[in-house]
Amino acid sequence: MQASDLRNQAKAIRAKRMIASEDEATQLEGQADLAEIEAFSELGQKNIAAAKAELAFIDKCIAAIQSLRKYKHLPDPEAHEACQQEEWKLELIQRAENNMMLTGTIPPGEFETMRMHPEFESAIIPVIQQIKKLALSPGGADQLLLGCAKKEFDLPLLLENIK
Repeated sequence: MQASDLRNQAKAIRAKRMIASEDEATQLEGQADLAEIEAFSELGQKNIAAAKAELAFIDKCIAAIQSLRKYKHLPDPEAHEACQQEEWKLELIQRAENNMMLTGTIPPGEFETMRMHPEFESAIIPVIQQIKKLALSPGGADQLLLGCAKKEFDLPLLLENIK
């Protein structure tokens, strides 16, 4: 920002010198340069104000969801990694549910991916076993379908009242 301001000051000084010139074309170019500086300055100030307002809104959104963060006790980079691991675990569980409900099995490639997850034994296998058990029980397939329709978290709805 400071560098841009200094360049504009220098450009304005040169433009004023041009306006003082005897040559009419040089004078017009100087006037045009000053007009551009003023126009871009006004536009730049509007853009800066809009960016500040957007940042303030983002900060409000972050504050609104901060208490809902599962890994809020961790620094942001570690929380991000923990979220990624959890996100992939849940993604793999959802794939297992979808495949088992639709085909009754998990394709080998999907199963191989699941086996690479750090929580394969502790979290993914137990869910697969529950799905198998539930699918084989009377009315279990219907319960699985209803379970897939649940929606627990709606971020747009949460942020709706922040403005």
